[in-house]
Amino acid sequence: MFKKTTLGALILVAMALLMPAYAFSISVDTLWTKQIKGVSVVKYSPDGLNVAIGIASGLVKMLDAATGDEIAEFDPDGNVLDVDFSPDGSILAVVGVHPHNTPGQVYLWNWQTNELVHTLTDTLIPEPWVNQDFRSVSFSGDSRYIAAMYMVVPRDPAPDYFKIYVWDAATYTLLQVLDNQSSGFKSYGSGGGLEFSPDSRHLGAFAPYLDKDQNYHPEVYLIDTENWQNLGYLEPKHN
Repeated sequence: MFKKTTLGALILVAMALLMPAYAFSISVDTLWTKQIKGVSVVKYSPDGLNVAIGIASGLVKMLDAATGDEIAEFDPDGNVLDVDFSPDGSILAVVGVHPHNTPGQVYLWNWQTNELVHTLTDTLIPEPWVNQDFRSVSFSGDSRYIAAMYMVVPRDPAPDYFKIYVWDAATYTLLQVLDNQSSGFKSYGSGGGLEFSPDSRHLGAFAPYLDKDQNYHPEVYLIDTENWQNLGYLEPKHN
């Protein structure tokens, strides 16, 4: 027999599917409201007590989730595109856009002590590239790895492409660099992201594939973290 909460959820889903979008709404209580211009990413800490706010112009704010009060602030060198908490919530990884022809960086910020613990830097891509930045970052749930997606925008007419860097989260040693040659990734346009599965056995990554007619096709890759092999990709079909 369904529990009341399960039955209620099914009723809400049915209403959402059967009723026009403009006729369906749910009232949600607001804990607090804070106006921040240019927000690019929002992440809750694992314990749910804090919220990290990334600002595109180049700033990270740590807020108290219950009150909205600002606890700490971090100013990286460049625009902020993504952040992620370590499993214990003490470290926030920050990535974003940097000046042209400079290596991308992943900042590891201890927001509790307001200290920059370490900076992971790419040194494998030579000149001359127009732009090269880490666009997404993720900690594995078992605290073993830090993965980041690296977008490379070379000079025309070469196509854009991406790589995935994997570091040891304890020693910051670079363990893997996955690219189109080693993992079968295609050439891509800007954008994309990645995330570890809850059990840390897989790493999911997505990016838009740009075909010869300049049309974007979103594709999702699934990577086995045991051997870092790409298990294949999914391309959503549109009718």
